[in-house]
Amino acid sequence: MNKLFFPLWKVLISVFFIFAGAFLPFSAFAEETAVYHNGSGNVNRSLSVDPTGEENNYTAVLYNSTNGLPTSEANAITETAEGFIWIGGYSGLIRYDGNTFLRLNSSTGVSSVTSLYVDKKNRLWIGTNDAGLAMMDHDNIKQWDEDDGLDYLRITAIAEGAGGIIYVSAGSGLAMIDEELKLSYLDDPRIAGSSVEALRNDEEGLVYGITDESDIFVLKDGQMSIFIDHTDSGFSQLSYILPDPESKGCVYLSTEESAIYHCNLDDSGKNTEKLDVSPIFSISSLEYIDGDIWICAQNGIGKLSDGVFKCVHNLPMNNSIENMITDYSGNLWFTSSRQGVMKIVPNRFSDLFERYDIPASVVNTTCLYKGRLFMGSDTGLVVLDEKEGCTIDSINVSKSVTASGAELPSGDLIKMLSMKRIRSIIRDSKNRLWISTWNSEGLLRFDDGKLMTFTEADGLMSNRIRAVSERKDGSMMVVNTGGVSIIKGDKVVKNYDREYGITIPEGLTVTEGFNDEIVLGSNGGGVFIITDSGTRNISTRNGLSSGIIMRIKRDDKRRVYWLVTSNSLSYMTEDFEVHTIKSFPYSNNYDIYENKHGDMWIL
Repeated sequence: MNKLFFPLWKVLISVFFIFAGAFLPFSAFAEETAVYHNGSGNVNRSLSVDPTGEENNYTAVLYNSTNGLPTSEANAITETAEGFIWIGGYSGLIRYDGNTFLRLNSSTGVSSVTSLYVDKKNRLWIGTNDAGLAMMDHDNIKQWDEDDGLDYLRITAIAEGAGGIIYVSAGSGLAMIDEELKLSYLDDPRIAGSSVEALRNDEEGLVYGITDESDIFVLKDGQMSIFIDHTDSGFSQLSYILPDPESKGCVYLSTEESAIYHCNLDDSGKNTEKLDVSPIFSISSLEYIDGDIWICAQNGIGKLSDGVFKCVHNLPMNNSIENMITDYSGNLWFTSSRQGVMKIVPNRFSDLFERYDIPASVVNTTCLYKGRLFMGSDTGLVVLDEKEGCTIDSINVSKSVTASGAELPSGDLIKMLSMKRIRSIIRDSKNRLWISTWNSEGLLRFDDGKLMTFTEADGLMSNRIRAVSERKDGSMMVVNTGGVSIIKGDKVVKNYDREYGITIPEGLTVTEGFNDEIVLGSNGGGVFIITDSGTRNISTRNGLSSGIIMRIKRDDKRRVYWLVTSNSLSYMTEDFEVHTIKSFPYSNNYDIYENKHGDMWIL
């Protein structure tokens, strides 16, 4: 096996889970311990994040026709054991693999989807608005329509009961599909002419339902075991039914108004507890997750926890919310018949500007230095002391000189850099800071209160400094307009410019090669390999997908250079052979980092 295969695989997987997080092999489900299923047949796993909490520790992503979803409406959602998310809408059936939304070809006969359900055999049942019922088993699709015994072709609800019976609400009455895939209707006059609005099974295989007249019923082994007429219960405008997994025989009933009822069906639904969930109204569905009742409604999302109701605020999806699931990672997914699909995931990133009330600005670089975080932006230097929990107003400069020996006024580093554009900040092996400014102060070296500046007057080719990198001999490579300058000690000792074969004056990144070369990434000319005996250019003619090299990172473990270009992620071998990762799903990348576990993080 190629020694690069495994590291590259880890790169792709790491990025996959950072950004996508919706695909995992079947084996990942083997240790699942949760036992409560949702309305589409999946297990409701424990939440990875709770958006009703006070902390803003989540990210809500809305998918619609503007960012990958082929439509801006969704009626149903489920997940099959392979980790695929399936979305049903009037535009058809859509599969999401963690990266791409793919619509099933309508020539299959599956279109205008209203309901989805995954049974215990991992078969996907699909209810349509006008084409009957379909079942997908791997790549095979079986359909039922009028020729197969369906009286109506609009399917509103699907649920699996004990013995593998699939119950289907089909316009009027209740159809059943047995294990031999034969269709029949429930022979019971009490619901034969009614429209079943919702079906929901419990963990024992009982199936609960409500009709359009607010009748309540329970099915067992293909027979009616409980039927409560609305004239006896007094219920009206019921919209959903959820069996209470913690209290046998009890259910939660939602209404078109702002109320949820908890009642025992053994008492004919008369002994009820009313729970007010205003301002939520017109409830579409309920889910039981981690001991709480989640509510999808016409005007938002909410949660009942120990009888206390909480709304979820500040979400991009806020109306016509139909249903929800949790995926294998515990991320929340919601559908809206008007807005599309929303995913809520934990936010692995903290907005330090928001946390510490720092005015917003574009941050180009960060560096940890003596317990403080230095952030260089287009408007100057921001320094954060996390231990103190605040930003630092001033950093004393006790002595300031130029590299040519001229003394400069001492003062404050933060004030000195106010409204100056800072391109990079690094810390060298002697624990000194090197601060690159753009067209203003040149290059600054800060050493525990002592400051030295390097400018064009001190031997650099320009005051426009892009990046700095340290060589193993302690000298510094400085990317500035014109090429690369070398600083040893306190002096600029050499400039590699056009005379050395650097045909593009603007460089973006630099690193030292495995054999002491200078490896320069340019803004349009590719990579320049610089030695005292000459310069070699690696360009699009040599396999680069772009001449704009944002970052070059030397990887000593794999003996390659990682190349982050403007449109791809590539690597270059020690002998400068370029390989682009064709399957990497993202462009417009900026940087690459490896953590201690060997995982690559792509910015």
